[in-house]
Amino acid sequence: MTARFSGQVALLTGAGDALCLALAQAFVAEGAQVALAGSDGQGGSAAEAQGARYYALDARDALAVQAVLRSIVDQFGRIDIWLHYAGAEQDAAIPGAAHNCARAIGPVMQRRGRVVFVASVAGLFAHSGQALRSSLEAGLFMLAKGLAVEWAPQGLRVNAIARGIVQQGSQPADAHLLGRIPMGRAARPQELVEAALFLADEQESSFVTGEVLRVDGGWTAYHLFHPFDEAF
Repeated sequence: MTARFSGQVALLTGAGDALCLALAQAFVAEGAQVALAGSDGQGGSAAEAQGARYYALDARDALAVQAVLRSIVDQFGRIDIWLHYAGAEQDAAIPGAAHNCARAIGPVMQRRGRVVFVASVAGLFAHSGQALRSSLEAGLFMLAKGLAVEWAPQGLRVNAIARGIVQQGSQPADAHLLGRIPMGRAARPQELVEAALFLADEQESSFVTGEVLRVDGGWTAYHLFHPFDEAF
């Protein structure tokens, strides 16, 4: 069986934590050539060990983004898939960083290119004490929708994933937070990966754009409709 992304180039930008590395590994396993551009040197070493090419990048610097992108295009010749992953740190979720990448990447993506932003469900509902983070994450979701409309005539699709709590390592998730999830558990990393692969697939999600796919075990559905005083 031919790997679904054979002959394609996938660029991952943003945080370089374990989830980002799992995403990079999945795209490599599906046949893509993978470039990972981020500011985490340790994550870069791990990415290269898994078959991805690492580029140091502070995406908040527009000129640095342009320079790194030129290097990536020179190396790989094309970009078919762009995945921007916003990790737990607020700096990684600044919409301006993703916008810098978008302005540089959009003009060089192949027709029928696919873009996936991954951010937290914190951008979908208000959370006490998290106003800044929620607004930054929400900004990424709106950027995805805006780019979906702007880039559709170019044949590009743009979607986003709103991730809930994802189990990483052996450390158990906070029981109080798990109590807010109807499915009663954290997501497995592979469940987030599969959602990203679906949205990046040229055939499986060919008419999906401007969508924010919730991978949260029903967390946001519960909070949107559950009485406020009990939900928090």
